[in-house]
Amino acid sequence: MQNTQHRPSRTAAQKRCAAKRIAAALFLAGGIASIGAAFSMLPPPVPQHGEDVASIVRGTVVRNTMNELTYDIARVRAGEHDVPNVFLAALPADLADVRIAAQRKDMFVAMILPLVLRENEEIAANRARLMEIVERSESEGKLPADDRLWLAAMAERYDADPANLAELSRRLDIVPPSLALAQAAEESGWGTSRFANEGNALFGQRVYGTGEGMAPASRAADESFRVRAYSDLGGAVRSYIHNLNTHPAYASFRKERAKKRAADQSLTGHALAETLMRYSERGIDYVKTLQSLIRANRLNDFDKARLTDKALGDRFAETPRI
Repeated sequence: MQNTQHRPSRTAAQKRCAAKRIAAALFLAGGIASIGAAFSMLPPPVPQHGEDVASIVRGTVVRNTMNELTYDIARVRAGEHDVPNVFLAALPADLADVRIAAQRKDMFVAMILPLVLRENEEIAANRARLMEIVERSESEGKLPADDRLWLAAMAERYDADPANLAELSRRLDIVPPSLALAQAAEESGWGTSRFANEGNALFGQRVYGTGEGMAPASRAADESFRVRAYSDLGGAVRSYIHNLNTHPAYASFRKERAKKRAADQSLTGHALAETLMRYSERGIDYVKTLQSLIRANRLNDFDKARLTDKALGDRFAETPRI
């Protein structure tokens, strides 16, 4: 007998989310051939009553693609393998269905780590140029026009005074992968939250008074904030790192990071987490949670991870830069 029970109607956000599910299984680099091969390992999807085809693309495709690229997060953790240049647009719809917590966490890390490393690589390249300019300014005084133009562009991007090279150098720096991964895990429930699935929101960044973003299911009567949504995961990672590097609330984070740079010490997520009491209303309890996540899941193992220098194909869905 045919089941005539109707599913609840979807919200507009859920429909937009469903339209992105194909992207959930597609990496933004790695070559169309690799992606096609990954899809060929699965039977054609058969939509159920009222379900979009796009909404039933599953994490199996992601895992198959990782296997094809020999992307083994355990080997990355051990320092035996670089991270492939593969960037996920959105999370798999069924990530929460991975019953074994360790596997679900490893899959989440494997999907988010390349995005963090990509942003850090670009920042590191810009920082290296800034340090060259700082040295040239101290030795030669007047800077050439191209350096002055570049400084003006960087200062505008990081909301700094182009004449204050010390402040710009405090802002133009990386975020340890362990810290980014811990915050993404905490804020998104290891990628299973509604905000992560419907809006690619990994870090719980709020917006006020714009009418944009996603409204929480519950919040205090006197609160009107929404959670910022993104077109893809790369945009969320980029926005998060930019937020730590520019927002006044995280000046202590930047100051501590600069102190460690000056002392030639490694940047670790566990240490820098202590400066993020203002990231959450939970304050010191939030900091302790981040540090516990880093320790329990050995996320510090990824602070020295790097993207491979081997090309894996043209990127076909880049997100615009800030």
